[in-house]
Amino acid sequence: MKSDFNYATTLEIAGITVGIETNHADIIAGFNPFYKLFRSSQPPQFVIRILQQAAEKVYTEKDQEITFRGDRIDYRMRSCEGHIHLDQQQGLLTTSPATTLRAIDAFVQLVYCILVFDRGGLLMHAAAVARDEQAYVFFGYSGSGKTTVARLSENDTVLNDDIIMVLPENGRWLVYGTPFWNPSQTSPSKGQAPLMRFYRLIQSKNVWVESISTAEGLAELLTCTPVIPADPVRNKVLVSRWGQIMAGAPVHKLHFRKDDSFWEVID
Repeated sequence: MKSDFNYATTLEIAGITVGIETNHADIIAGFNPFYKLFRSSQPPQFVIRILQQAAEKVYTEKDQEITFRGDRIDYRMRSCEGHIHLDQQQGLLTTSPATTLRAIDAFVQLVYCILVFDRGGLLMHAAAVARDEQAYVFFGYSGSGKTTVARLSENDTVLNDDIIMVLPENGRWLVYGTPFWNPSQTSPSKGQAPLMRFYRLIQSKNVWVESISTAEGLAELLTCTPVIPADPVRNKVLVSRWGQIMAGAPVHKLHFRKDDSFWEVID
């Protein structure tokens, strides 16, 4: 069956390589503009096989279903169905002509979300800007201003304004850019920087930084953690994981308006 997957590419984020193999050239071609900075020639540590079938099929009426079964994780969207086998370091996603690249990309994100967490880090819905060799992370609900902050940081390096990776290394936490983004947002960068601080974004007429309690900061960060809270096993580790990260990078609220004056109060 593997011989059917004649089109392939490999992604690498923070040294974690994931191969993508498919029987349909358009899938790889569609991903090239999004994944180009993160393509790698290194051998994959995990392989995703994407099988596009000719007939359309509806797998679920829900936007997304993820079920955890030990070393197996099942994934469903309306027009695709996937299975991740961690013990075999491989996954299979069955799609139809109606399956969007975004739905396939969500499966790739899911794989990375699990692999990163099992290596001691996590993925996070946030924008990260590397400034003076330090990473500042801005987060909040959709529409809070993550992309706005990224666009107002034109003299700095935007690692990503949607999905970032946080991983431990030599006693500190590093923030990495990822290839998970869309054209309406800021292009990501393949880079990393030591984590400095978290800012919960609040749009305001005045610009100022508000201190918050550790408990409130933790609650805010948990809401920005994809996938892991739905896993009964990994969710037990999630709170302590965030506690370790917050020990070196406090959480504040950033009240800001749509100009770059927020950097003045941060600096």
